[in-house]
Amino acid sequence: MGKHRIILIRHAKTPGNKENRYIGRGSDEPVSDEGVEELKKVDLSLIPYVDRVFCSPMLRCKTTAEFLFTGRAIETADDMTEMDFGLYEGKNYSNLKDEEYYQRWIDSGGRIAFPNGEDMQGFVNRSMSAFTRIIKKLHDGESAAIVCHGGNIMSVMSSLTGTEYFDCNVGNMEGYILDVAYNKDKYDLISYDRFGAWMAS
Repeated sequence: MGKHRIILIRHAKTPGNKENRYIGRGSDEPVSDEGVEELKKVDLSLIPYVDRVFCSPMLRCKTTAEFLFTGRAIETADDMTEMDFGLYEGKNYSNLKDEEYYQRWIDSGGRIAFPNGEDMQGFVNRSMSAFTRIIKKLHDGESAAIVCHGGNIMSVMSSLTGTEYFDCNVGNMEGYILDVAYNKDKYDLISYDRFGAWMAS
């Protein structure tokens, strides 16, 4: 059995995030100017030390990881990308509120698939598979940070805690610190804490 401290961090703000758009696997948006300024204000001394740093391959996550873990080797976690929002990629509620299928999606609690995109359970399974691959790379006792997307964090935390997916939602540069044990494809969540953005006062 391996025990690990894991920090899950959502990337810094992008232009689409500010406009509440569905920015997923199909949009490799950069961090916005506002997001960069927020990153520059982070008190890096408040971020706990970790043995290894993993990151979604998407630009917004890479930029965030490079700011938060300056000078560290950053390992790419290929499948730790955001949900595929299909035809709704880049759109927001005001663009979609009159669509019949979008209303069905809302009524389903977000569980049915986006048109030409992923459904919630398939995405949760993909995110947990990516998370498990990271855990398997760690030696017993090693800690890691994973800079990824809000959907990945909701997937991992809802799977480990048994809580509702959307109850685990976090803002940009927010996330969870968790202590977890892994053995033979089973997890034991020892403890977890949610944190807000690491901002300088």
